[in-house]
Amino acid sequence: MLGIARIAEKGLLPAAAITAAIAFLGVMAFDMSVMLGLLITPIAMMISSAVLAFVLLRHQEQSAMTVTMVAAVVVFIAALLTQQFSTQVLVFNCICWAGVLLAASVLRQTISLKLAVLTVAPITIIVGLMGSSLRSEIVHFWQSILLKSVSSFSEAELQQLGPEKLDLMQNRLPELLSDSLGSWAFFIVLCALFIGRYWQAQLYNAGGFQKEFHSLRFGKEAVAAFAIATGISLAFASSIFALIASALMFVFFIQGLSVLHSVTKQRGWSRSWLTGMYIILWLPPTMLLLSLLGMVDNFFRLRQPSS
Repeated sequence: MLGIARIAEKGLLPAAAITAAIAFLGVMAFDMSVMLGLLITPIAMMISSAVLAFVLLRHQEQSAMTVTMVAAVVVFIAALLTQQFSTQVLVFNCICWAGVLLAASVLRQTISLKLAVLTVAPITIIVGLMGSSLRSEIVHFWQSILLKSVSSFSEAELQQLGPEKLDLMQNRLPELLSDSLGSWAFFIVLCALFIGRYWQAQLYNAGGFQKEFHSLRFGKEAVAAFAIATGISLAFASSIFALIASALMFVFFIQGLSVLHSVTKQRGWSRSWLTGMYIILWLPPTMLLLSLLGMVDNFFRLRQPSS
C-alpha cells in the first residue's frame, strides 16, 4: 500500500484522485452487494482516509482540506453519473474523513500519538450519539438494504439459509449494525491515522511509527476516567457515559495491542503468534482481555522503557 502514499506525494491533484478512486470503490461495492459492501466499503473508507491523514501530516491542514474537497466533489459527481449512489454511505464516509483530519491535525501539532488517539474517543462518542438519535432511521435503512439483498436469493438459497439466519439478516443484524456505528467510526478513523503515520515514517523516518506505537501509554488518569464513566453508566443507566466508557475501552484495547507488539519485539518472540491473535480478535473475550492488558500497563511496567 506504500505505492498509494507515493502517488499522493506527487501533488494535490494525484492525492485527490487516488482518494476519490478508493472511496468510490467502496460506494460501488456497497451498491453492488450489501455483503460485499460490509467487507470492502469500510476498508475503502479507511484507505481513502489514510491518504488524507498522510497529506495533512506531510503538507499541513490547508493542503489536506483542498484534497478532501476535490475528492468529495469527484466522488459525488461519479456517484451521480453512474447512479452508484447511497447517501448514507457517502455521509458516513465524510464523517470518517472529518474525523481523521482532526486526529491527524492533533498529531501534527503536538507530535503525540497518545493525544491523537485520545482525540478519536470524542469522535466516537459524537458518532455514537448521532447513531442513537437516528437509530430508527438507521435500522430501517439496513432493513431495506438487507431485504433487497434477500429478495435476490433463489428459493434454494433461502432454504439453505434457514429461518434463523434469515431472521438474523432481517431483524437482529440491522440493529447490531446501527448500534455499532460509533465502533465502526473509531476503528476506521484510528486505523486510517495509523496507516497515514506509517506511510510517512516509511518514506521519511523508517521505524518512527513503530517506536511511537510501541511506547503508547495513556496513563492512570485515563483508567480513572474509564472507571468513573462505567460506574455512572451502570448506576444511572446513562447512555452518554456508556458511550464514553466504550470509547475508552477501545483506547485501552489499542494500548493492549501496543504492549503485545512491544513485548514481542523486545523478547524476540515469533510474530506468528501475533498473527494468530489478530485472527481471533473477532471473539469478544479477546478484545476485553487486551483492553484489560492496556489498563494494567498503566500501573505496572510490562515493557522496557527503551521500547
